[in-house]
Amino acid sequence: MDLIDEAELRDGRHVVLRPLLVEDEPAYRRFVETVSDEAQYYRFFSPRRYLSEQEIAHFVHVDYRDRLALVAVIGEDIVGVARYDRHRDPGLAEVAFILVDDVQGNGLAGRLLRLLAVGAERNGIHRFTASVLPDNHKMLQVFAKSGMLLHRHFVDGIVEVTMAVEPVAVEPVAVEPVVAVEPVVAGEAGTAAEPGRGQERSGKA
Repeated sequence: MDLIDEAELRDGRHVVLRPLLVEDEPAYRRFVETVSDEAQYYRFFSPRRYLSEQEIAHFVHVDYRDRLALVAVIGEDIVGVARYDRHRDPGLAEVAFILVDDVQGNGLAGRLLRLLAVGAERNGIHRFTASVLPDNHKMLQVFAKSGMLLHRHFVDGIVEVTMAVEPVAVEPVAVEPVVAVEPVVAGEAGTAAEPGRGQERSGKA
């Protein structure tokens, strides 16, 4: 596994981006406790202060093929997690992001998305999907600026996003407040984890 990157935040802190390991479980537990209520809401679409033991085990144990998780680490602390879960269609995977508040706005979500894309391409995944709340403008902006965005649908109050794993030559999609429209079929969008597993959703950058 060589999916590793490094970054420096505006305040000078050094961040390492790398795959999540089983031995990261204690740090992952601490991370869950430090994430704000708003950030949890953007991920799970409902208030989630704590995760069950089953959910923690599900999120920490990944196979790096059908399920890949990356972490942003400062020192011994996890400050962000990005993951994909492969759909039943083997060429598709759903992505999700979660960052602590004080590292948001530093471009980490974009870096994590690019690393996820490298891992996905190696494993035969060609498109990403994501489900985003319409007021989560920062995450929508990350996708719009990624060069990977193919299209968006507004379905039952959720913005369903489809991206190419490789950057595509298209005009950037302007991110504007989403207004209610007639529901449409969400094409390839879906979820790779059972609802009972507390699937993380895309969150703020």
